[in-house]
Amino acid sequence: MSRMFDAEMSKRHLRFLKRLLGLPYSTPNWAILAEVNCRPFHFYWVRSLCRFHSRLLASNSPLLVDVARADAALAAEGSGNCWSAEFGRALESIACKAGEGELGRSWCDSVFAGNSIPAGTVLRTLEQAYESVAWGGFEQVADLREHLRAHQGQQESGSKRLTYFSWFKLSEPGWPPYLRGLQRDRVHGMMKQLARFRLGAHALRVEAGRRQGELWEYRTCQRCPPAHLQPLACHVDDEHHCIFDCAAFEHLRVSIPGVQHLIASAAGCVRSFMSGDAVVVRNYIAACMDSLEPQA
Repeated sequence: MSRMFDAEMSKRHLRFLKRLLGLPYSTPNWAILAEVNCRPFHFYWVRSLCRFHSRLLASNSPLLVDVARADAALAAEGSGNCWSAEFGRALESIACKAGEGELGRSWCDSVFAGNSIPAGTVLRTLEQAYESVAWGGFEQVADLREHLRAHQGQQESGSKRLTYFSWFKLSEPGWPPYLRGLQRDRVHGMMKQLARFRLGAHALRVEAGRRQGELWEYRTCQRCPPAHLQPLACHVDDEHHCIFDCAAFEHLRVSIPGVQHLIASAAGCVRSFMSGDAVVVRNYIAACMDSLEPQA
């Protein structure tokens, strides 16, 4: 579990997904996987191992079954170099990450005894472990901006994932609406623009300042005049500011049909706005990102 992204196949899998959406390699792995509703390559590897183990024990070849049980007996005697020992330790690691240590121990014992394991339960526990590793603790953050303001410098390593979790991650597994029109949006470049916006790969000051090592509070919008920023509760040029407050995009809010109504109904909630009419969201965000391109 601690090395799930280290395998070369996993790296190629993630590079492909990031290149498909025009994202930089610095995009958080968990965020891109959640965006395209895809599991880590690690999941498919574990699933294959479970199937392989089950078919070994159910083989119609007595010799193959005897070899599998002999390998399991070696693991039970403490040999750490046999296949069953590595497989058992992997299952135990998965369960421990999901807070199911006793369950993992029972799976390991089953492997060492040469018995089958419940593959469906293993995979469901693995998905639970992924949620814990990727987003553990983020659900306790009620107000993203207040949290970042209170923890400047402490949350930087995970702030992009936290932003994605708080404002963009779907509550139920699936594709965001803009990805369902993949081919049409790719022709106009809108798909990649929305992906960059949702995953923090944009030219807003919150991201540019992160690369330059600025504290979060000082990543203020440089497009807005000071008089416009003054009454705002937060001056940071982030996704919230881009959607609702930035003076440079006011003409887009007025000219693009449906944007003003969607902003009014969202009442300052980024997640609510992004969950609104997919065409309106796509047109508005893509236009905002297009206007930022010269600054990127």
